[in-house]
Amino acid sequence: MKDKPFLKTIVTTIPFAVSLFLPDNTYFIWRILLLVIFLGLDYYINVSSNSTIIMERSQNKLASQMLHAAKEIAEYRENNIKESFAKVINGVGVYEKLNYNPEKKLDFILEQMRTTFKNYIVIEDENISTAIFYHFGFQEERKWTRLGQNYFSAFEDDESVIFDSNSFGNHVLKNKKRFHFLNDKLQEGVKEGIYKLNDKDVETEKECHKYGSIIGLRFSVKDESKKKEDILVLLTISTYGKQIDNMPFKAFRKRIEREIRKDILPMFQKEIESELMQLYLQETGGNAKII
Repeated sequence: MKDKPFLKTIVTTIPFAVSLFLPDNTYFIWRILLLVIFLGLDYYINVSSNSTIIMERSQNKLASQMLHAAKEIAEYRENNIKESFAKVINGVGVYEKLNYNPEKKLDFILEQMRTTFKNYIVIEDENISTAIFYHFGFQEERKWTRLGQNYFSAFEDDESVIFDSNSFGNHVLKNKKRFHFLNDKLQEGVKEGIYKLNDKDVETEKECHKYGSIIGLRFSVKDESKKKEDILVLLTISTYGKQIDNMPFKAFRKRIEREIRKDILPMFQKEIESELMQLYLQETGGNAKII
């Protein structure tokens, strides 16, 4: 509750303070008057505090409903596109050319995700990056494409991010778990042999005296009748100089991890899947098959 303790303290001490300066015959009248003032102020404080609480609860409920609605819309669109996608690659549907560029849409989605996380953890623009690495099933095994920001100078190229044994990307793609969260890149990543510091990590650590965090999520688009994925995706969110869970003793670690995994990422994942399916069909004209 948002109370006003300072105001309450003043109001409760007024009668005593006034009594020190007033004659006995007027003290009783002033006491009643001050009591009325006190009750009025106390009523105002309670109404104001309760109104603030009600408003905050309404705003939180509205934000939750808006997030749920956005998820539902993204899922509805993704399901429709997936249905058309399956028909086209299985030769029972017709590919319709798009009137927009899916790559530009993906860049926009990644930027919106970066902005969301920037506001979520309160971090400077230049110290957070989002990227996806994707592979289409009709491409050669080592062919991967990157979109979005990624300070990968720890490796020579995008391919190394995927295939180097010390790469976080390789760890996420090979592991049974789809979601990975390293709050401390050094302690949970480098020392475990699953992350390699890049130039940005080293540069910001000198300035901020702390290594950042990294999140990795693996997902795919796959026809259940096939053994291989039509589209395989690695999503990364990386921070520099500030950790996502910046509280001592990992007090909110599980809560933060749950919010990211269940509330924030699913909506963006659906949007990314939708645009990658569109990009897949655009690049092949709807004629490619998994090799």
